[in-house]
Amino acid sequence: MRKLFTLVAIAVTLISTAQESALLRLNYNVGDTYVITANTIMEQAGETTMDMKIDMDMVVKEALDTVYNVEMGIKAIKMDMNVSGMDMSYDSKMNDDDRDETSKAMHAQFAPMLEATIFNTLTSRAESVITKVEPNIPGVDKFTDNAGTVVYPKEEVKVGSSWTVNKMENGMDMEMIYTVKSINKKNILVDISGKISLMAEGTISGSMEINRATGNVNKAIMEMDMAVEGQQMGINVTMTSTKQ
Repeated sequence: MRKLFTLVAIAVTLISTAQESALLRLNYNVGDTYVITANTIMEQAGETTMDMKIDMDMVVKEALDTVYNVEMGIKAIKMDMNVSGMDMSYDSKMNDDDRDETSKAMHAQFAPMLEATIFNTLTSRAESVITKVEPNIPGVDKFTDNAGTVVYPKEEVKVGSSWTVNKMENGMDMEMIYTVKSINKKNILVDISGKISLMAEGTISGSMEINRATGNVNKAIMEMDMAVEGQQMGINVTMTSTKQ
């Protein structure tokens, strides 16, 4: 009898877990601060041509019903590149006296970005509806794109649920399909798949961990394999976001 009861209890637990649903929504509070790190690795012909790490922070300034106003800033940039067989490195934290000529030239380009503030208005579904940069430095907003690439569906999700998000970037149409892999009390794990078209042709794969209480993406990994003008290219982006 005890064995039968145990088996029934396990079955009920499994069924309940499988049927559990969640509504994916941002639920920030004013003053919430997140430290975000985005690491991008680009490969061509099986060799790494760029390895870039960007450290950012995000502070929630306003929480108005289903709209959040946040401020973001780039705190550090570190990059190693190989261009036509020549290695180049840049670290925004490096002392000016220690920079070579190439690093000094790159610092002249990146330094103003480190002083800029990105003002972003997000809906509770994580849609970015307004982005403004002060001072207006072209390209700064592109550095923050990887901080949030998902838009949550209108309806609740459960294990197996899928939704699709299309994003245009640099002439590429990226169709990303998000599929819920598991749901627990703390996090929701999501698999990412998709395709790239227009200026490039390729596939997308990856995963995402979402904090169930806040809707914040704790970690996202995205791999893109594509052909651009006949050349094969791979891009791997890993993003982490930690509440302080």
